[in-house]
Amino acid sequence: MSKQQKLAGLRSSRTLASRWVILGMAVLAVAAISVSQLYYQRLQRQSIAFWGTEAANTIVNSPRVIALRLGKPGEMSTAGTIETIHAGGVSRSVLERKIVVGAPGLSHLRASLVNDTSYDWDAKTGDCEPDWKYALEFGSGEVSSIVLLFAPNCGLVRLAHAGKSAHLRTMDAVEKFMNEQFWAP
Repeated sequence: MSKQQKLAGLRSSRTLASRWVILGMAVLAVAAISVSQLYYQRLQRQSIAFWGTEAANTIVNSPRVIALRLGKPGEMSTAGTIETIHAGGVSRSVLERKIVVGAPGLSHLRASLVNDTSYDWDAKTGDCEPDWKYALEFGSGEVSSIVLLFAPNCGLVRLAHAGKSAHLRTMDAVEKFMNEQFWAP
C-alpha cells in the first residue's frame, strides 16, 4: 500500500470519528434540553395551575410591565389626581405608576412569580387584613393585562381579576424591588 493510500485511509477514519463525535454532541444537547424542560415544568406545575397558563405566560413574557404604588381609596396621587384600581373586590388609589421593563431584578421577580418554591401553598390567611400596597401590571397593550396585587404585611399576592391569593415566600424581594422603583435616589 502506498503512502498516499495510507493517508487517505487515515483521513477517512478521522472524518468518520469526527462525525460520530458531532452526532454524540447533538444527542447530548437534545437530552440536556429535554431534562431542562422537564425540570422547569416540575418546578412550575403548581404555580401555573394556580395562575392559569395564560396569566403565567403573560407574567413571564409580557413586553410591558408597570409597577403601581397603591394607597387607600380616595387618596390623591403624586400627580394630584385620583385614579382608582378595582380588582377582585379590592379598591385602591393609584399613587404612582412606573414602567419597569428593563429594571434590574425584574427578570428574577418574573421567574419567582411562576416558581413553586416561591410560595407557601399550605399557609392560611388567618386574621391578617391585607394592605394591598403595590401592584404589577403585565400586558402588551393589545390584549387584556394581568394585574398582581401585593400585600407585604400579610405576605400575599393576588391575581386581581380572579381574586385568588397565595402566600409569597419571596415577598421581601418583591418589596425591595418596588421600593427601588419608587424611592430610588
